[in-house]
Amino acid sequence: MIEHLEKGRLMESFVHFGFHKTGSTFIQETLRLNPKRFSRYHVVNQRNPRSSKALRTAIQEYFRGKTDLSGARVVLRDIIIKSDGKNILVSDEELAGFLPGRQREFGLYEKIRPVMDMMTEELPNVRFFTYTRPRDKWIQSVYQEALRRHHLKMDKKNFLNALKFKGDTADLARDLAKGYDFTHVDMSVDKERGLGHTLFLWAGLDSEEISALNLPKRTNESVTPSMEEAFLILNRTHSGADLMKLKMLLSKALVEARA
Repeated sequence: MIEHLEKGRLMESFVHFGFHKTGSTFIQETLRLNPKRFSRYHVVNQRNPRSSKALRTAIQEYFRGKTDLSGARVVLRDIIIKSDGKNILVSDEELAGFLPGRQREFGLYEKIRPVMDMMTEELPNVRFFTYTRPRDKWIQSVYQEALRRHHLKMDKKNFLNALKFKGDTADLARDLAKGYDFTHVDMSVDKERGLGHTLFLWAGLDSEEISALNLPKRTNESVTPSMEEAFLILNRTHSGADLMKLKMLLSKALVEARA
């Protein structure tokens, strides 16, 4: 672990890995909407002017097998320089790995450990955090996300058969906690206090600061069975007959969504 001494104190780094489908977008929007309240951090975030795009791109090239992590190391060193001695707060679920169902990936963040090793070597006093969800609910959300955003062409049964893991994100997190400074909590922990509360406490805010945050509007991205079927048809083909069936399914889906 690298230790940086700035202005008489040790710098710290906080890395929020997601996981996917555990409220990361809401958390990152909260960071974006509250620049003054997070001003004591150098925030590296998908939805922040100091975007995590360069870091994410370098790490994803490693996930694709196109390069090693040397490019990501360069990006992290640049982040440390730009932090100007502030604690570093990173939030990007793509740094853990590809969503199952994307890029023909059906494992459970199988390359996360080399990324964490690299970050531990490069970042000052790094700590990791992730939210988890029960397996069935998480996989359902992952499947729907892969259908909506990543053109998955598998039905649910074949998707489940293609998955290379039997456990869930909580099992992975417990395993990672054995070798790293790694905190993980189930999303339900924040049900009463608000999503992100535990994460922000972990990163150093107090409850009064958290209660004063400007929060984004939460959106429901759940997909009805008819929508799942519609996305599946759209991803598989664009023939005239199927497009007609798709139109009927979407009409049915709208009725279901309003019910």
